[in-house]
Amino acid sequence: MIASVIVCTFNRAKFIEPLFKSLRCQEGIAPADYEIVFVDNNSTDDTKATVDELSTVPGPKVRYCLEPRQGLSFARNRGAREARGEIIAFIDDDATAKCDWLQNLCEPYRSDAGKEIACVGGKILPVCEAEIPGWLSGHLLKFLGALDYGDTPRELRGGEHPYGGNISFRAEILKDVGLFSTRLGRRASSLRSNEEVEACLRLRERGWKVFYVPQAIVYHVIPKEHLTKRYFRRRLYWQGKSDALLALRSRQAARVSISTAFTECWSALRIMIRTRVAATLKRDGRETFPQQLHFLWSFGNLFQALQILFLGLSGSEKIKGD
Repeated sequence: MIASVIVCTFNRAKFIEPLFKSLRCQEGIAPADYEIVFVDNNSTDDTKATVDELSTVPGPKVRYCLEPRQGLSFARNRGAREARGEIIAFIDDDATAKCDWLQNLCEPYRSDAGKEIACVGGKILPVCEAEIPGWLSGHLLKFLGALDYGDTPRELRGGEHPYGGNISFRAEILKDVGLFSTRLGRRASSLRSNEEVEACLRLRERGWKVFYVPQAIVYHVIPKEHLTKRYFRRRLYWQGKSDALLALRSRQAARVSISTAFTECWSALRIMIRTRVAATLKRDGRETFPQQLHFLWSFGNLFQALQILFLGLSGSEKIKGD
């Protein structure tokens, strides 16, 4: 078997069938050469019954497993351990894959004579359930999981990395570096993220390459409730916390960065207030939302850094592979 496609899901039974249809009809790869593994992270809807029914449909083998520990990283790691393929590919449960997605995602591994590529990701295009509001500028789409590094396959460097909704790994290498950190990633009401970023960092630290192939396209559904300012305020606050957890792995690191984080937060607050005051005085209706997001990100970053400094990183907070 060449590949295992892992779908981690939580109460998204209504999305499973369209996703399965897109995965079942993949071109350029024989059904016997890949499997689809659904990892149920304690769903209370019809997830298991839906997967059980789909497992009887001719095509690639479909398997179901339950991960009782709540959290996306726990579910992804369970999927990686269950996988029987040489390549492990992850796709979100509310997405669909283009007909040649898996073939294109696996191609860089096939052409990698020196076996230096450990991770390959692709393009993620948003499919919104409602009209995109005018304030939602292009650069904010990345916080909804959209990803587009252009139309040329290439190695990703620096701060570039694939997103978890369309990412793959050589199974042996991912397991060797420790899978995903369970101290990062979505869990219950938390919007914590960066688990795939941290995994890519560990791969690069060991000399492995991370690659991008734009032809491996996934279409990701954006629910209408995520197209609101309220959601983005919450999302950016948690992104600030996630970025701090990724960067600050000890009390010493937190102590050094507190001053910078405080300065950034104070500066963002001043800019937000100044913009609001100017808009009120001039009565020009100037939008302060971008400044609000900047402040909330910096506040989340500072708050997490202070937690690390004064409380340390407990067993449930240490950032490392699982």
